[in-house]
Amino acid sequence: MSLYHPTRTKPNFCFGFMLLLLLLSFLSCVYSLNSHELYSDKISLHKTFSKFKTKLILPDKFEVEYKLTQRSDNSVQFNGVALFSRTNDSKAVIRVKSISSKQRVYIVQNDKKQAVHHHKHIYFDSTKHSYREIVQDEDKSFQESLKSARIIPTTPLDFQHLFEAIQNNTFLIPENLQTYDYEVNTKCPTNLFNRFLTFFEHQHYVVCSFKFTNNKNLEGRLSTVKYIISDQFIIDVFRFKVVNKWMSESTPLFSELDEKLFPSKVETVLKTKDEKELLKSEQYSGPSKAWLFNRKHICSLNWLKDSRICPQDYEVVTTNKTCIFLHGVGQWITDKGPPVHSFPEYWGNIDAFTPQCTERWFIREETKFRGWNNAELQQSYCSLSLVNNTGTVIKDKIIFTHSMGTMILAAAIRNGVCSIDNNSVSWYDVQGPMRGSKAATMLLDICSRASSWTSPSIYKIIAEEGGYCLGGNSTLPYPAYSTLAPDFPGVKELVNYVNPYLSGQMCGQSAYGLNSIYSVPLYLLSSVVGYGEPNDGMVPDSSCIVNSNANFTTNFADLFYKVNVNHADGTCRNGDAYFGSSKPCSFYVNKV
Repeated sequence: MSLYHPTRTKPNFCFGFMLLLLLLSFLSCVYSLNSHELYSDKISLHKTFSKFKTKLILPDKFEVEYKLTQRSDNSVQFNGVALFSRTNDSKAVIRVKSISSKQRVYIVQNDKKQAVHHHKHIYFDSTKHSYREIVQDEDKSFQESLKSARIIPTTPLDFQHLFEAIQNNTFLIPENLQTYDYEVNTKCPTNLFNRFLTFFEHQHYVVCSFKFTNNKNLEGRLSTVKYIISDQFIIDVFRFKVVNKWMSESTPLFSELDEKLFPSKVETVLKTKDEKELLKSEQYSGPSKAWLFNRKHICSLNWLKDSRICPQDYEVVTTNKTCIFLHGVGQWITDKGPPVHSFPEYWGNIDAFTPQCTERWFIREETKFRGWNNAELQQSYCSLSLVNNTGTVIKDKIIFTHSMGTMILAAAIRNGVCSIDNNSVSWYDVQGPMRGSKAATMLLDICSRASSWTSPSIYKIIAEEGGYCLGGNSTLPYPAYSTLAPDFPGVKELVNYVNPYLSGQMCGQSAYGLNSIYSVPLYLLSSVVGYGEPNDGMVPDSSCIVNSNANFTTNFADLFYKVNVNHADGTCRNGDAYFGSSKPCSFYVNKV
């Protein structure tokens, strides 16, 4: 199911400010290069890493100016300043203000969709576990934009575990160890930098710290870190300044207006027990499992690989197959149009994660009023899947279907509109409600309550933010959603037309998922529905999993993937998580 709204901002909320904590901690470390333990990594590299025991020396107060760039599209996600301070009870407080950055968004005017730009401002306070987001359109002043500012909750970060990770799980990467990441190799050459590797919240990070001819010079020097690099982002440090007590308070980092814009109360979303248990073993956290040593993955992606090294060792996975992308429910009439080679409004930057495709085709159909049982949709989905083929047998394709898109293609096969050649076609289902969804049944009640001014606000938020209800004088949901009810005629038969052809699946395990405009409505929807099992806000596990015997793992490289994302995240429109193991975009890499 799609929750894409062409009238709204395409989200890309990330935990860039949270990642800054990692940077701040490293900046505050005193490294002793002669004090380390040998760590034998026997998992795959059979190399010896130096494990460091670092002593954290945190100033009471300091400032950092930085920039965070997303690697897949080289877009600047955060460009701002942060203030670290310590309270009387020795707790850390982080406050972050982002400098505005332009982002491309889509709006609908006069029934036509057009691209515009806006500025985004973020004010984050770690004590409130939330941030204020202000979106400023080009034709509006900052003051005008304040009226529509929103408070976005985040998942609490365990500061103590962060410090423990740095002190107990940090390694010096040997200078002679081959790495395949272009940015690591070029930004952090070993003649200038020590390259440290740490693991926190299911993610590896390379920390590039300037070398000194005399190791003792590191004592007391806090600005040794220049870059923090992961497979998703690069943090570039511009300025680091300790704020002493004697410094004038007349030039504070944040203005009086800034102080008013930071969140004033705690807003948070707690992880479930199942979410917390993902990827805790040494199998994933060991240094050899860091992305920069994963030749197959990194050398497949143009925005990661060091082409000076990869061609000598590895031939990128390629196919002679066309990739077909079939979207789900929720698309407006303004989205309808001929198939295209790129559809970022729905599928995000999926092009960067599918190097195995010789070409890509994306369907664009209206799916608000038409459900999976619509004959026109079935014909349209088959027609695109048959591109470059003759007859009605789909051949030489890699097909990715999201949500109701899986049901539409399954219904088309059931009705004989087209068929699949199992020997030359791979079909990957992403969060399809193959046995229906209780949410579709609940929408009747939700839409009815949302129209009443006496109903709790939760129903209005779900209806308005989720875009499920017709609105106006109607108390009904859009017709397409009714076809997803578990008792809708024919729903439970569709799985029989998917299972024989299925090559892999992704199932979401978190209703809140990655921070985005979809997080709150899906989280609330899940709470109202009460699935009683892991779900992505719209689809529970019992409906998503096609074959109960499939070997699902929490590794995106595997064919069957369970991941902490919501129903919108699985399309890659919100990217991969900067923190944590949620990598929906990476799931698409090398799926052939």
